Amino acid sequence: MTGHEPCVEGLLPYRPALHPRHHAGVPPQDSCVVIALKGAAVAMCARVDLRWFAGDPERTLRQLNNALGNVPEARIVLVGFGDPDDASISVAELADALGWDRIADALISQGDRYWVVPATGAPIAFSFDRSALAAQAVFQGIRIDATRAEAVLPVMVTEEVDPDLVARCRAAVAYIQPAVGFAVLRELAESSEPLGVEEGLTLALLLGDEDRLGALATRLSTDTAPVIWPNLVAARRFGPPETAPPVLALLALASWLSGRGAAHVAALEELTRIDARHPLAGVLSALHEQGLPPDRWPL
Repeated sequence: MTGHEPCVEGLLPYRPALHPRHHAGVPPQDSCVVIALKGAAVAMCARVDLRWFAGDPERTLRQLNNALGNVPEARIVLVGFGDPDDASISVAELADALGWDRIADALISQGDRYWVVPATGAPIAFSFDRSALAAQAVFQGIRIDATRAEAVLPVMVTEEVDPDLVARCRAAVAYIQPAVGFAVLRELAESSEPLGVEEGLTLALLLGDEDRLGALATRLSTDTAPVIWPNLVAARRFGPPETAPPVLALLALASWLSGRGAAHVAALEELTRIDARHPLAGVLSALHEQGLPPDRWPL
């Protein structure tokens, strides 16, 4: 990891209600997943690498404790995924660091079966698809992607657009009246229909203006983010390179607000790689570092 990359992936307090097999909508691999449960629902879910203790353990623990501090009454469950021996060590080390008195369950899993740490007995069979948490995920409209790569793909894909179309849209946006610009921005950002190439390109160009960027950031919430997110994906896909920082910033924010942990981290990492000084980069990094729940937005 580089210094600006988030240590903990998918800090999604109060959002995903998923079994750890599908952490934040992605089946984890070579991971240790930290879950805070309130009743039968997931209040917070985060993923760390299986060998988390070999990277920056102090920062990882600080982020986890910040996030867990937002759900003080929750029961903590740790689940290690990967080689059973490595997973058992990872879970035990994390339980030691967090404090065993805070841990309700410590498990290692291979998808359809799991063991209680220390894994001395026979594995216990499990079917996520038949669980109450699977039903809750469907009820909340949380998509379960097959892999992390699939989950982050929408925020990473870009497509070269016809230069003449880019030039026409850029000229149109440059001369648009402020009130009209805000109206078009809201219409495109909150469209319930998929945006085409010209619409996605126009949205990306509109977000190059700081006032419009700020307006859309303010519009984002846990209620609006699921609608706005796919339109920002279109802006990311069809926007020219100079529009990447503002679009990625809003994608990171919308991903966090809509419970897309892997996409949130991918967009944040790409933003800090391209433009670490972007005005929203520091805010987004702080949100991630502190493990704040999405209902705290706007700050």
